Amino acid sequence: MSDLISRQAAIDALNGEIEITGRTNAEAIKGYVRLVKDRLERLPSAQPEIIRCKDCKYGVDYYHDGSCYCAKPGYELLYFDGSWEFYCANAERREVTE
Repeated sequence: MSDLISRQAAIDALNGEIEITGRTNAEAIKGYVRLVKDRLERLPSAQPEIIRCKDCKYGVDYYHDGSCYCAKPGYELLYFDGSWEFYCANAERREVTE
C-alpha cells in the first residue's frame, strides 16, 4: 500500500538544516539532496484530476431540459440524475475556447 504525502512537505523536509559538520564528503551530500529534491519535483501527482460533467467534453444537455447526459461514444447517452456536478473516471476536460 502506498501513502499519499505532500510533495511540498517532502521537499521542505529536505530543505531543513542538514548537519554535515566534520564530513569530508559534504559537497557530495549536498549534491545528493539537490538530486532527490529534483526527482521529487518531477514525480507525477498521485491525486487524480476530478472533472465534473459541466467541464467534460462529453457532458451535454441533450434534451435542453437543464440536465446533464453523457455522450461519450459507447455510452449510449447515459443519464446521471441530471447533475452537472457528477464526475466519473472516464471524463475528459472540455477545451476552453475564447
